[in-house]
Formats: sequence, structure tokens, C-alpha cells
Amino acid sequence: MSNTYTFGDNDRASERLRQLAEVYAPSSRAFLEEVRALLGRVPALACDLGCGPGHTTRLVHEVSGAAETIGLEASERHLARAAGGAGVRFAVHDVTRTPFPCPPAELIYVRFLFTHLTERPRVLRDWTAQLAPGGLLALEELDTMIGSVPALQRYYAIVEAMQRAHGQDLHVGRALPALAREAGVEVVRDQVARMKLPGHRMASLHYLNIQTWRSDAFVSAHYSSAELDTLEAELRELAAHPDPAVFVDYHMRQMVLAARA
Repeated sequence: MSNTYTFGDNDRASERLRQLAEVYAPSSRAFLEEVRALLGRVPALACDLGCGPGHTTRLVHEVSGAAETIGLEASERHLARAAGGAGVRFAVHDVTRTPFPCPPAELIYVRFLFTHLTERPRVLRDWTAQLAPGGLLALEELDTMIGSVPALQRYYAIVEAMQRAHGQDLHVGRALPALAREAGVEVVRDQVARMKLPGHRMASLHYLNIQTWRSDAFVSAHYSSAELDTLEAELRELAAHPDPAVFVDYHMRQMVLAARA
């Protein structure tokens, strides 16, 4: 089964990624600081896979201190919005295909991309093969998320069903340890970070996402327009009225891998 990115690359998808970058920046920064310490040196090259419009690429560059950081992204539309800066550049590339259009990297970072892929063990092997000697592959993927109110729970159920229909796994973080063993790569660190994310911020991400994937063939066949309209309206209402009682209990799998010696 081919990979299908159901979350889109239009302007709404880009705005969602901007908001997502803000929500997850603190946890990703802390993780990247741990990875930098594990690496034990400043990387000459860091690589951000599936970089979208470049938010994570700039974060990787800042935290790692890499001499150069390259963001790889299949969507030309996303990269047209990307802003780099000194030491940061971008290239259009399908990251499920190797070799990458750059030298081997000391650090390769991936967040919320593996969930959309199908040939997971093969991809893990290929990615670690793109590491420089002693380099590290750092992944962040969803393990578990539980919304405190029904609208959030319904949204997650629909996304999970849609991704499953495309051979993907919303909660791929749970499977990462087994996938790493199957791929024959070395697990350097495996941990789950638990976060309590504000419900209004998550609802804002989600109603934007509905507008992108509601035309997906699986969604159209299994959920009515009226049902999706109602859910979008409920999420908009949550987004407009911050309430500390509305939150998402979020568990992020953070794994650091290396090629087998």
C-alpha cells in the first residue's frame, strides 16, 4: 500500500502546522537537548525528515547547534512557505526513498511522520543507513491521547479509523519498540513523555484538519457531512473558549535509534 498523507498541504494545513509547532515546541526542544547530549558532539549536518514548512527544521538547527541543517519534504507547496536562515536549507524529496540528497547526517529527526507510513521496518533501516558513523535517528510519535470531552474523543476515533483504512497507525508510537526490533536497528533510548495539552489549542488544530481531510474517500463513505459539520462546530467552540477542564492527556513516544555496528 502506498503512503497517503491525509492531512494535506493547502493553506489550512500550513496554518495547522504552524499552530502544532507552537504546541509541541517545549517537549520537542527538551527531547532534542537530550539527543544532543547523547550524540556528544555538534553535528556537522542535521536532517529533518518531512519538514513541512520548516518549523521543526529551525528548531533542530537551533537546539543541535549543527553547522548545517537540511529539511526534506515531498510537498513543494509546503517548501514554498519555508523560511530558513543561516545554516538552514530545504530540498524536495520523498523521504521514504534513499539515498537522501545530502551527505550522511550525524542527526536525523522525525516528528509525526512515521504515523503516515506503511513500510515501517524497511523505512527505519533505510533511515539509519543514512546516518554518519556514530549518528543518531530521533523519532517522536504519538503513543496515546485521550480527550477529556466527547468532541475530542470523536475526532480521534475518526482520524484513527481513516488512518487505519490507509494502512497507517495513529498510535504508531506504541509499535515503535517492536518495529525497531524487526528492522534490526539499535535502540539507544526509548521513553514516553506525558503531557497535559490545552483543549482549546488542540481543538484549533483539529477543526482545521477536518476541513482538509473531510473529502477523503474513506471519510466520505463512512461519515455524513452533517456529522462532520457538527463536530467541526463543536471543536470551533472549544477553541474559542479556553477551559482548564478541557484537555488532552497526551503520551509521546520518544525514541533514539542507531545503525547496528
